[in-house]
Amino acid sequence: MGQLRQHFAAAVATVLEDDDGNVRLPASSAFAQQLAEVAWEWTTTALARDLENFARHAKRTKVMPEDPLTVINDSDHKVSLLLDSALQTGDRIYAHPLVNDMTIGITGSDLQQFLAHTGHQLRWLDF
Repeated sequence: MGQLRQHFAAAVATVLEDDDGNVRLPASSAFAQQLAEVAWEWTTTALARDLENFARHAKRTKVMPEDPLTVINDSDHKVSLLLDSALQTGDRIYAHPLVNDMTIGITGSDLQQFLAHTGHQLRWLDF
């Protein structure tokens, strides 16, 4: 869990920077660490419980194609994410952000970056 937590903190830090590593939101290192801690606690406690309840309610036992961001909960790295390589050059991939009542758009490269922070690799395949 320690490595996943470190990747999570790194992901939070990247939110505060732009693509070139420049500061997007001025924040101290202590603030970034505290933000990561609060987000981690919420993700691993309240959100995890909500996801379990949702899965039970929806009678779901597997991750669906619209749920690629849920790999953040796979700390044992048992999940492999495979996507059509055509999505790599598209504008956005639309996914559920860990809840099924909203959708976000994320580029293929941003999804790869997110997965790298979780310790997962995205495999692009030609379907």
